[in-house]
Amino acid sequence: MIKLKNFYITEEDGKSRLIQPVEVDGNNFDVYVEVESQHQKYFVTDRADAILIGIVHMAMRQNHDIYSELPITGELLYNLNNILIPMLTKYDPTLTKIKINASPINEPVQNFGGVGTGLSLGVDGLTTISQYHNHPIENMRLTHFLTFNDGVFGGYFQESGWDLQARLIYQKQLQLIQDIGLPLIMINTNLHNLVRLKGDLWVNYCSAYNFFCLGKLFQKYYFSSTGWDYSQFTLYPTGNNFDSDQYNLLFNATVNTKNNLTVLSGGGELNRFEKMEIISKNPLAHKYLHSCLTQAFNCGVCIKCRRNLLALDALNCLDKFTTTYDIQQYRQNREEYLYTLIANYIDKTLSYEHYYQEVYQILQAREPELFEKIEKQLTTGKVLELKKANKNLQTRLNTVTAAAKSPLFIEHIKHFFATNNYKSVILYGNNELAALLITHQKQLQIKISHIVENTKIKKHAIPRLPIRTVDYPPTDAVIICAINDVQVIVKKLQQRINCPIHLATEIFAHTSPYAKFSDEQAKIAELSTVLQKRDSRIEQLKTTVDGKNSRIEQLKTTVDGKNSRIENLKTTVDNKNIRIEQLKSTIDSNNAQSTAQIQNLNTTISQKDEEIEHLKTRISALETSTSWQITQPLRTFKQKIVPSPA
Repeated sequence: MIKLKNFYITEEDGKSRLIQPVEVDGNNFDVYVEVESQHQKYFVTDRADAILIGIVHMAMRQNHDIYSELPITGELLYNLNNILIPMLTKYDPTLTKIKINASPINEPVQNFGGVGTGLSLGVDGLTTISQYHNHPIENMRLTHFLTFNDGVFGGYFQESGWDLQARLIYQKQLQLIQDIGLPLIMINTNLHNLVRLKGDLWVNYCSAYNFFCLGKLFQKYYFSSTGWDYSQFTLYPTGNNFDSDQYNLLFNATVNTKNNLTVLSGGGELNRFEKMEIISKNPLAHKYLHSCLTQAFNCGVCIKCRRNLLALDALNCLDKFTTTYDIQQYRQNREEYLYTLIANYIDKTLSYEHYYQEVYQILQAREPELFEKIEKQLTTGKVLELKKANKNLQTRLNTVTAAAKSPLFIEHIKHFFATNNYKSVILYGNNELAALLITHQKQLQIKISHIVENTKIKKHAIPRLPIRTVDYPPTDAVIICAINDVQVIVKKLQQRINCPIHLATEIFAHTSPYAKFSDEQAKIAELSTVLQKRDSRIEQLKTTVDGKNSRIEQLKTTVDGKNSRIENLKTTVDNKNIRIEQLKSTIDSNNAQSTAQIQNLNTTISQKDEEIEHLKTRISALETSTSWQITQPLRTFKQKIVPSPA
């Protein structure tokens, strides 16, 4: 059982909190939203609509009925109990049909007529801005932006430091509102600490909780839809990536009531590529687009960055987005990006395959020969060839590493550190390059104070820093020993530390007689990335092939069954044809016999007709003779008894 208790408000350091005590099976939680105190006047405190919307999905997932001490808008209470909950639990076996008990309230919430949306800087949010910032209908035009520090997407930034990323993104949001001229309200909440669900499953519920708490501000609120348009509406769970936005029509209809604010879909009629097409024409997007899953800048490596870059390529507008993306890096590695596109498009089992459809079709029509070449490289044989090449390069790397242990090589590296006056350094990454520096740090006259890597081992001779570290200890320099995505690592470190940053590969190449080391290392890095993707692709293909083989066997069985059925039908048809011929022969014979019988009957009838005519003649003659014989005696008798008159 979940109990929703009465609100209370606190104020501290210019911030106001609307606190909702929630009891879950006897355990108490204080759920809050926090805004600057000037926005406290927008809090809705006469009903518990907001917190109810925020926790109802958790309650269904954990099988908790809900009781509220505060009233709930009557129409919302009805919609939840009789529409949303029954519909979701009908099609999702992981959810339980629960009951909400509360008193209804029917008085409308008086609001200031605001029209708001969330400011995410992503494709969906910028599409909503493009559509409604200067909308011709005044009461549809945006007046306010909200930004949520709600932890829904915090998991994506765990490896890069959530707090730092949130601060950096917020700075970009502040710059955008200065350009656009509308106010931005930051909402902090701890609801995610109670709910603890994957963001996609309840993102709509959490966002609705935030802006329903400010219900006195808004007349309308635009929910920026995700990558699906209305045609993708479904109540059936679609795997690990099931998004509550896939049933946004039902959700919006549930929370919309005549006594509260109106929730509308921003961009729900558009798919992802159509949204990219719209924002590609908006200067705000050219300057502020940010969809990266891992960094406060667009890393160009994560799946969202790759999708956006490929879509911008298809739209021929890459050069408009040089402020937000490293377009040069994309063009230098374009074939690798196209590999991602083709692999995702071909594998129809991926949850986000529909994001790639238009992009694939446009680019494939534009460059068919290149696509054919890349598709051929997706074969197993090519992967095995690359594995063999990588093994050879790894052997050569080991040889170079062994040679690098020579006193001459060490002197060259020592000279690099001495020239730059580096006494203490931090190593980012732990591999052969790091091992070389660790082994010879005394000869190099440096101290390696820390190594940046994620590890479960607690004690090390050299202390470890997790990859998500934001506040680095003082050091003379950071040496990046990692060989993958080094440009992203450099950008990330530049946000966190104010000291020189060097690549170990460059140090070795510039300071040693083994100048080809860097090239070899680069090839290894490139092939390592390719092979990882190939391995993943092979596994996907194996699964697909196994599935298709199973399907082929099923089809073979079905075809064999149908062939057997066809043979049976052919035999049946042949037997029926023989029977038809027999029946035709019988009918012909019967027709001949019937004709002869009819002729005989006609002859007999003619004879009978002649006999009848003969009898008629005899009867007529007999009647004449008999009449005379009877009439004559009567006359004689009459004359005898009746005398003639005198």
